[in-house]
Amino acid sequence: MSYVTYWVTFDIKYETTSKGTYQARYDALIAALGGVNDGWWSQPTSFILFGSTAPRSEIIRAIKGALDLSTDIAVLGAPAVQVFECIGAVANLDVVQSMVEFAKKV
Repeated sequence: MSYVTYWVTFDIKYETTSKGTYQARYDALIAALGGVNDGWWSQPTSFILFGSTAPRSEIIRAIKGALDLSTDIAVLGAPAVQVFECIGAVANLDVVQSMVEFAKKV
C-alpha cells in the first residue's frame, strides 16, 4: 500500500453508553489509530493528523470499533485525495455534502 496522509476529527459524547465511558471510548480510539498509523500529530484536542500505509477500510473499521456509532461521530479525510468520510451519528449529512460534494457516510 502507498503512504497516505489522513486527518480525523471526532466528537465523543460525554456519557456512558453500551461501549463504555467517554474516557474508555476516547482511549479505544487513540489505541485503534495507534495501530494503523506510521506517525501522527495529535496536539489539538479532537483532531489527529497521521500517515498510514494501511488500507482506508482498515482505518475506518478501527475507528468504528472504538466509538459508539449511535452517539459519537468521526470524520476521516485525506488532504491530497478527495476523502471525506463520516462515521457514526452524523446529523445533516446533506448540509455537509452541499459543501463537500464527495462527502459520504460509511
